[in-house]
Amino acid sequence: MKFYKSKAENVFSPDSVFMYSVSSSLDLKFDTSHLNCNTTKDNNDAVDYIKQLKNSSQPSTNSTTTLFIKDAVNVTLSLSRFENCGLQEKGGLFNLMNCPFYDSESMFTNLAAA
Repeated sequence: MKFYKSKAENVFSPDSVFMYSVSSSLDLKFDTSHLNCNTTKDNNDAVDYIKQLKNSSQPSTNSTTTLFIKDAVNVTLSLSRFENCGLQEKGGLFNLMNCPFYDSESMFTNLAAA
């Protein structure tokens, strides 16, 4: 699956993911693409949330990750931009399990996981 010169915005959900795959044949590529999970995200949200977790006896989040990929052939990023993804329970952007990951010159900003 290839995202080429693609743009996705406002894909954040507190209880689901943008992409979920457990396929052993997935070869995922993001090339010159832009994923902005939440265009209205306040950058102070992560700091405030982490402070809240620190003072809580039972820290938890309700959200999962943006991209959950397991057993893929490859995950390859090139010249892409990922921003404003989080607050997630396991990875602000990715939860990668048992798959190779390659990146060339991508940008990652305002990602957070607790």
